[in-house]
Amino acid sequence: MISDKLYSMAFKFKKKKVWNIILNVHVFAVKFSDGNTGYINITNSVNGRSCLTIYLGDKGFNCLRTITELDKILTDSFSPFKFQEALIQQECIKCLFVGKNQLTEEEQEEIKNYTASHDIRLSGKNAYPQFIKYTTNCIPVLFLTEQEQEYLCEAFSASMALADILINDMNYTLGMTQIYDDPDTVVSLKLKGGKYITEEIPVPEKISPSYPSPKATNDIAVAKLKKQKKVGIWECEIIRFPQPVQNSPEEIPNYPVVLIAIESATDYFLSISPVSHYEENPDHLIDNFIDSFLQHELCPKEIKVRDERTYAFAEDICKKLKISLSFEKELKVLEEAELTFWDRFGIPEQEKPQEDKVTPISVRQSYIISVSLGSGCYRHIQISGNSRLSDLHTSILNAFELKEEDHEHGFFMDNKIWSNENCYLANPPYPEFPSTYDYRLSQIGLSKGKQFKYLFDFRNEWKFQCKVLQVTDTDIKKTIVIKSKGDAPVSK
Repeated sequence: MISDKLYSMAFKFKKKKVWNIILNVHVFAVKFSDGNTGYINITNSVNGRSCLTIYLGDKGFNCLRTITELDKILTDSFSPFKFQEALIQQECIKCLFVGKNQLTEEEQEEIKNYTASHDIRLSGKNAYPQFIKYTTNCIPVLFLTEQEQEYLCEAFSASMALADILINDMNYTLGMTQIYDDPDTVVSLKLKGGKYITEEIPVPEKISPSYPSPKATNDIAVAKLKKQKKVGIWECEIIRFPQPVQNSPEEIPNYPVVLIAIESATDYFLSISPVSHYEENPDHLIDNFIDSFLQHELCPKEIKVRDERTYAFAEDICKKLKISLSFEKELKVLEEAELTFWDRFGIPEQEKPQEDKVTPISVRQSYIISVSLGSGCYRHIQISGNSRLSDLHTSILNAFELKEEDHEHGFFMDNKIWSNENCYLANPPYPEFPSTYDYRLSQIGLSKGKQFKYLFDFRNEWKFQCKVLQVTDTDIKKTIVIKSKGDAPVSK
């Protein structure tokens, strides 16, 4: 149950509209009364949902770092599994302001009782506070301990005090730390003698990732596998399953890991049972690995991996079975298998936003768009949601190394060339249609899976098929070509 104190602080925070003073890009620290340090980020999204998030301690700050580096994760490895896994590494507590219909019946009843007893009338689109706890590799829950509620109360109080400082001291505003600049220090607030004092403190050191190195302890099973004939080169990778599972009613639903194993010459896919809480139970995945190969009367001749986690997993069993283990940056068969797996089990398509709705402020969002020019020739482009359609036009031409030479261009969002239903054209010469120079990508209703056509040079008609592969919650400053396949024809 949420305390009256926390509701009171949340409504004071909302009334002050702190998110208009402390911006999305800012991060600051609060020294809590129990001695712990929380790192605070306050956001206000395009749809008007404001949020205060506490990342607790060194681990929490490193979770925040991971969130800010999502675009780098996409650039380094175009794997939807790696991107989603990064998203669910959050270890934090939040207060979100949402619509009434997004609350549970219990939450609605609690807020109704509080507002009635304190003569508060709620109005506005996102007027209701919702308190959520995020735990790594689990779905968020609506239960907070008394201590976690106290952290939020102290964070609200400190953020309102910091907002007052920023209002009265513009120079202080200029010195606020921005989370996307990989800062060395942050502003910290501490309550002393009834007043907040501020100081700069160093940020926690980066925590290098470490991965379990499980041991194959079932000697009988290992001996049986040794007797099998070694066959094939197997491309393997541990991925985080994109849908949560729950092994018992008392357990918080979690995202298990799955080991993908595919034989590169035949595309034979080996089914290996998933494991929940892999970091605490890595030996279970080794047992499942051995059992699966024994059931198929197979033993790998060689295993190839492309990430450190899978290498650490396979190292001991490969030594015991004298299987060749190698690390390779690109594994084409594995990549195709993962995309097929994602198409079947991936996260549901995001709710489509209202089309043509003008967004008054910039968004922290980017899109990964597949652009194809005939069979076997495509580019995967990551572009900011703040970019115009005309910027996407230029990015596509650059990605395919085509000359512009002032040719006309257009985007047909119903996926039909020359359809007038939902199109954006370069104008002039087409002033009667929405202009590609006036609309940002965040304004045109793009969502995962959305397909549309891009037409370049209305005389020669270069037709491109476009599909949104991913919508991310992080912005990028520069458009990136993530993946390229095939040579484009020479433009005339």
